[in-house]
Amino acid sequence: MSLTSSDLELGADSGTDQLVGMRFNNMSVPPGASITGAYVEFEVDELSSEATSVTIQGQATDNAATFASATGNISTRTRTSAQVAWNNIPAWDTLNAKWQTPDMSSIIQEIVNRPGWLSGNSMVIIIGGTGRRTAEAYDGEAPAAPLLVITYMTGGAPTPTPTVTPTPTLTGSETPTPTGTPSTTFTPIQTGTATLVPTPVAEHRRQVFPPGSVRVSTDQPLGDLAVLLLEPAAPDSFFQWGFFHEVLSRTEYVEDYVMEPMAERMLAEDPDLAAQYLAKLEQDPDFRGDSEARLQWFYEKTPYFDERHLLYPVARELAGE
Repeated sequence: MSLTSSDLELGADSGTDQLVGMRFNNMSVPPGASITGAYVEFEVDELSSEATSVTIQGQATDNAATFASATGNISTRTRTSAQVAWNNIPAWDTLNAKWQTPDMSSIIQEIVNRPGWLSGNSMVIIIGGTGRRTAEAYDGEAPAAPLLVITYMTGGAPTPTPTVTPTPTLTGSETPTPTGTPSTTFTPIQTGTATLVPTPVAEHRRQVFPPGSVRVSTDQPLGDLAVLLLEPAAPDSFFQWGFFHEVLSRTEYVEDYVMEPMAERMLAEDPDLAAQYLAKLEQDPDFRGDSEARLQWFYEKTPYFDERHLLYPVARELAGE
């Protein structure tokens, strides 16, 4: 079970068939709504033309739980009776092209018809099959992560839901290939596009800023405006309007086949690192059982690791420091 892969391989990874799970949060579909359309949209990450067919199902639960690294965390989830075949997927021969699944209305309908379904709950979509089509994942390129689009009706005109952008909730796949989970906002009666951004989390650190950095004082007539524009959690901040979304995309990452021999060399050349690694294996059973987490641990100790991934480039200066 992997939670940190940079792409999403539908069908198989390195010749091994796998299941891929995607968790979508805050699904504001009313209980019992009539689903008139639903699909997931993927963006091509790697070119491939081999014969590929997959089956799509949902998790048969009222409010899908987050993924965990335990073995079988996807395959042991009860799935919907409704399923959709996506057979003979055409060749993905253009990078960054968009591909949509066949209509998944029956799957979404089964979930929202459950007696415990509530607006705002989470859904999980599970895909498995043969062949290979490789799509972008949240950890690889957040703005290109899978999008779930649903159209529903509640006793009136059909309500198209917006195409959504992802929030940083992990999804998973058994054998490498998870992605981040998009969340979606539905606006009954109206049609529109909603862009959702991650919830910022503050951290306290000492930082030396490079030459050319600008200090914006709030002790000025427009100080409140400066706070509203620069504080990322403010509803009308630059961040909420998408001006800093490049920090959500990882610019550097490595594939497993590159990281594995590199990790072996690092262990052989650095006894202190080897001791740290053995200690973590001993103390952390989840780490010990997750090959992707182990490779990620080594990657974070290389000069290629992107330390500024998900780091907002504006700091708040604390008084007296």
